[in-house]
Amino acid sequence: MEKNQQYNNKIISKYSNNILRLVLATVIVCCLLAQGRAQQNNELFIGGELYIEQGASIYVWGDLHINSASGKLNNDGMVLLEGDLYKTNNALYTDLGMGTLVFDDQHTPTTQGQSVNGDFTGANAIGNLKVSSPILGSLFKLKSGNLEVTNSLQLTNVVVRTDEFGHDEDGSLYANELYINNPDPNALQILGNPSVTHIEGKLRREISAGNTYNFNIGLGINRPEPFELSFHTTPQDFNVLTYFQNQQNDAVDLTTNCNGINYESSRSTGRWVTTPSRTTGYTYDVTLLPGTDLMNEHGVADNIIAEGGTLTQSCPEATTLEADNLSSLSYFDIVGVSQSLAIELKRIWAEVAGKNINVYWATASETDNMGFDLERSTDATNFERIDWVEGQGNSSISTDYKYIDTNVNKDIIYYYRIKAIETSGKYEYSPIVSASLGGNAVGVQVFPNPIRQQNENLSLVAITDGDLQIQIFNEAGQLMLSRNFSGLKGEIIQFAMPQLAAGMHLVTMTNGEYIKRTKLIVTP
Repeated sequence: MEKNQQYNNKIISKYSNNILRLVLATVIVCCLLAQGRAQQNNELFIGGELYIEQGASIYVWGDLHINSASGKLNNDGMVLLEGDLYKTNNALYTDLGMGTLVFDDQHTPTTQGQSVNGDFTGANAIGNLKVSSPILGSLFKLKSGNLEVTNSLQLTNVVVRTDEFGHDEDGSLYANELYINNPDPNALQILGNPSVTHIEGKLRREISAGNTYNFNIGLGINRPEPFELSFHTTPQDFNVLTYFQNQQNDAVDLTTNCNGINYESSRSTGRWVTTPSRTTGYTYDVTLLPGTDLMNEHGVADNIIAEGGTLTQSCPEATTLEADNLSSLSYFDIVGVSQSLAIELKRIWAEVAGKNINVYWATASETDNMGFDLERSTDATNFERIDWVEGQGNSSISTDYKYIDTNVNKDIIYYYRIKAIETSGKYEYSPIVSASLGGNAVGVQVFPNPIRQQNENLSLVAITDGDLQIQIFNEAGQLMLSRNFSGLKGEIIQFAMPQLAAGMHLVTMTNGEYIKRTKLIVTP
């Protein structure tokens, strides 16, 4: 042991001040290091020049420091680290694209993993980088400075975080970037478990025409949100910087026509941000590969990719998220769409008038609207058609409708809905409204009911003119939502679904004089 320690002392003292060249040799540096401070922390300090030629390797069971202006590591062989890598700004790491730097904390693994500290780009770029860990989802952090790989990057069961700390839902906040400066699509290799092997933060890739590139980005350890870009044409010296932002927008307003059927957007989810090094000269196809959790949050079956806020195609897809022959890059969103109503319904309500019940509704506009089947029920479930009312066909102005139901009996609650039918034969139902000659209390109308957790807008029908307060209580009687509105009787009030647990809830609406209630069922 004393002899080995003397040998390591000689190696350290020699290249700390001068030059050491390793040729077809393997050096193991662990707890037998000289220089005092390194002996306790298992750290290797390079203050001179260390050359590792092809076929040679060095194994460091601890941290590696390349220090000062005279510190230089020329790696054409292999360096295997079980600790972190540090380089001061005036030190130098070179490998001419032939060397391999391996991070593998197999002996002392932790979820915090390993890290790179310092700038490793340009003249300091790493040719081949391999990062792995026996702990699934272990972190590999770019704590300070960017990292450039000129040949190949291999990741196994690790999440590369391009910052010291995570930034939850916003990839733009990560301070550093990982740059794969090799246009070969296979320069990035994802091995092991793909759900815990990705880049958390910013990823830049060099691009060339005729290739498909995987951008394995995401947020957090268990939130990969990858996507693919397939380039038909590209300019020279072209690269794309990407990151992911988890955005939910219920106010998006986009429309499209698919084979004569009108669709309108309901919400957009996610945001894959792309920043190209050149603004023109490229065409490509895109495929988004969102995770299950993201699509569950989205909760819309029919979707279209939007690029830069513009829908990329006319018809929605239920199973794939793809778009072809695009020529601009800024950001991609998943936009959920649904068939547009033949009418834009403003109001609907029913009220007692003497011995009759009058049903009123008003449209703000109508498109290819033949008219309305008026349907009635006594249990709010089984409806029958009681009459037909002609529509306006096409109209951009408000139209009021009224139907007088004379065939009604006292002490029965009647439920009504209209079925708007387009000239194509497609139809859509209105919310259900109700009234009773006997004055039986009828609850506030809420729809849809049941409603999916977090995934839809919630709508109610105003019970009277003027100011109204809407409140939602959970099963324990806790107030979960309170909102004030001002409108007209029968007006459809819509707002984003609040965060509600699955189960039964109570919805109330009051004008200050009287209150109406109904039960709302929330499903997962």
